[in-house]
Amino acid sequence: MVEGTNTAMKILTGVGIESDVIVTVVRNHDHMDFNPTNNPTMEIVFGSVFDADHFRYGLEREDTFWRMKEKKGKTASEVIHDYQFLPAYTHAWKTSYGKKVGPKYIEFGLAIARHIEETFSV
Repeated sequence: MVEGTNTAMKILTGVGIESDVIVTVVRNHDHMDFNPTNNPTMEIVFGSVFDADHFRYGLEREDTFWRMKEKKGKTASEVIHDYQFLPAYTHAWKTSYGKKVGPKYIEFGLAIARHIEETFSV
């Protein structure tokens, strides 16, 4: 998130755009407890980015999970329990669409996790 913030500032400055909203959203896009209620524009942009970022924990989670872990050289047994953080995202959605559809994606991600754990625990 820090590197993304720096990159966003370079790009925006390079094209002559100053946007505290974009830089702040990039910096906080993964924080469930970030709540920009004092700024309606920030709330909409942050909610959209937060939800879009967290849809990867559903249908695409399996691929994302394994690609991330392969790069770090860890074995499946070392990373199986990384899925334990997913339930916290079940009701963390910020947009109306995320609140409606997001929990289903998380449940699917958890089903993948259970399947992988059962497969490697045999």
